[in-house]
Amino acid sequence: MQIVSNFTNADLSAFYFDISKDCLYVGAADDLQRRSTQTALFHILVDYTTALAPVACHLAEEVWEFFGPTRRALGKTTDSVFQESWDQTRSEWNNPELAADWTALRKLRSVANRSIEAARTARHIGSSLEAELDVYVPLNTRLGQLLTKYINVHEVGGVETDGFACEERIAAFDTETPVRVVSRRSSLHKCPRCWNFHSTEESSLCGRCDDVVARQQ
Repeated sequence: MQIVSNFTNADLSAFYFDISKDCLYVGAADDLQRRSTQTALFHILVDYTTALAPVACHLAEEVWEFFGPTRRALGKTTDSVFQESWDQTRSEWNNPELAADWTALRKLRSVANRSIEAARTARHIGSSLEAELDVYVPLNTRLGQLLTKYINVHEVGGVETDGFACEERIAAFDTETPVRVVSRRSSLHKCPRCWNFHSTEESSLCGRCDDVVARQQ
């Protein structure tokens, strides 16, 4: 149970649920990223409920009954969680290369969080959403190449010194990569819909929210 508890707190709550909230709350109903996240959450709930059933039987049955309409629509038609197999993970989910990528990204996220926390402690920002980050990673490293998959990356000749910096050598991919993260208060405005500081004008929607709202009209 200790392993399950640690996984719940560190992997699910503090990481996956935290980074998933944005696309779930803000994205369009048919957005691919949002739909993919919903699919992942469904499988997490099914696997978690069946895995916990032997030690939390009443709770597992209540959960199984609560999301009955959704799971039945997706092929899980049993009346009781105890009619399901205990381990429902799939072999194709075991992807060591992808796991190594995300282990490295989580280490980078930890450096970024420390930089943001320094700005919060100094009261330059209130919420982490107010922070604007510069991330410095050598692009000729595997970590640098990995970042190009997920964020906008630009080559720079110098290093920004205005802000709260955190530096670390991240151990990943059988090597150590120097990383520097600088955080400061964003120069943009808070979007009234998603609360991210991505709006170019005060009290106006950011570009993403403007597109989502326009599609809904």
